[in-house]
Amino acid sequence: TTHGFLEALDLRAGPWMYEPLVEHLRQVDSQCSADAVSPEAPQPVPKPWHHSRMLTGHSLGGAIAQVSAALTGTGVVAISPPGLLQSFTKHWHHRGGKPGAS
Repeated sequence: TTHGFLEALDLRAGPWMYEPLVEHLRQVDSQCSADAVSPEAPQPVPKPWHHSRMLTGHSLGGAIAQVSAALTGTGVVAISPPGLLQSFTKHWHHRGGKPGAS
């Protein structure tokens, strides 16, 4: 794979474009989870907004949205993205073959 070739040459590709988005989504998830169990809430907290969120994108943005959605369980609508299987497999390898692995 391209990843294996770069690693064999001890080259790093730098941060992937999806990583800041995945990190942001995870921060929002943990903040919403903490807010939902707040003991100060006088009544049940409504379903957090992020449960119905959708990522969208076109072309490269569609690919970033698809990979981010696959790693975080978020909904996605992508228009004319590059092949998802190849993109996701590459990033799955980069993350150690586990969701959320760094």
